Amino acid sequence: MSGPGQHFPIVVKSGVNARGRVLHYLLNYSAKPQAFAYGFSAGTDLLSGKLAAAAEMVPLAPWGVAIVEED
Repeated sequence: MSGPGQHFPIVVKSGVNARGRVLHYLLNYSAKPQAFAYGFSAGTDLLSGKLAAAAEMVPLAPWGVAIVEED
């Protein structure tokens, strides 16, 4: 799987929910903290409530996940 800024141990999956909103799932498959260069339209992390802007580094905890809904 590939995507903007993606490299293992970070895996990114994207989809559209039932409301027609674009979601990006950022998954850290590592026991170490990682950071992902967010390369999508601005949005909000549904788990933390934090904003994610294009080209911003999104921190991911060990084995962590972020689910960003585009604005």
